Amino acid sequence: MINDLIASFDPLMITWGRTGYQSSRLIVVIINNNYTFMTGLRHHPPCNGADARLQDGLSPILCYARRGLGYTTERARAYGWPFPAAHYHLSEDSMKSLKEQTEAKVEAGRQAKPDFMKNVDEIIEKAKALQQGANALSVDEKAPGFTLPNAAGQAVSLEELLESGPVVVTFYRGDWCPYCSLQLRALNERLDDIRAHGAQLVAISPQVPDDSLSATEIDEMQFHVLSDQDAEVASRYGVAWKVPDYLMEHMRVDRELDLDAINNGDGSVLPIPATFVIAQDRTVSWRHVDVDYRTRSEPEDIVNALKELA
Repeated sequence: MINDLIASFDPLMITWGRTGYQSSRLIVVIINNNYTFMTGLRHHPPCNGADARLQDGLSPILCYARRGLGYTTERARAYGWPFPAAHYHLSEDSMKSLKEQTEAKVEAGRQAKPDFMKNVDEIIEKAKALQQGANALSVDEKAPGFTLPNAAGQAVSLEELLESGPVVVTFYRGDWCPYCSLQLRALNERLDDIRAHGAQLVAISPQVPDDSLSATEIDEMQFHVLSDQDAEVASRYGVAWKVPDYLMEHMRVDRELDLDAINNGDGSVLPIPATFVIAQDRTVSWRHVDVDYRTRSEPEDIVNALKELA
């Protein structure tokens, strides 16, 4: 794929990475058929093993770049490099469906930690038996309004967003969750399709904004990332979940996550990963709700739901 792109575009910028609060990107500028990877905010070269990502005879210099396209292109100009003529979003999983990616993640977990994954399976089955998530908003119900802060601390309201078109609202656990990272990256790759139907994407988690992003990085975020402290909005949408002690202990001990600090509140209440397509009259036109945090809505299904609204 890389060589095909080289044959068609020169120069070209490719972004490789995930989206969300503290996203990372691999910024690539191709000039005269050579890869040049520029360092970005708060990252430094070298990126060990990154050459293995490319399977051609070139010898790129690789380094990760923080999300910050303006900063990176300014550096390009400073070095006398041409401004990129086109943007492409690529990842090693870009040709796979989100379901295939999450299933691969689950299978890797089963291989690495079979006992843990077996216990998670049992927890999920119990949650389903108790019909957790059964109170989630249904299709044709009115979506509750909300006003939540974004990464810059600015208030964003559902009412204002709906003035310009439908809104896709997705609840996720936080940027520490690998399944959430896969989901947000997959959604970002379909963001142009979502916008083509006049819709906006809103990602909501209990994680509070911090000062890890610069003003430039915040300005360049491509969709709304909002903070729902103590999962209050998630509760109104019927998708808040009291996390079982076993999983809380796993996150605290094995992953060294202090969710009370990360969320600046009750870290034991997280959203069930759920996605709602909300029409301009605040009616839920489509939804995906699954108490199994390892499964997510497919971006293609979201785009198709927006098509039906048109």
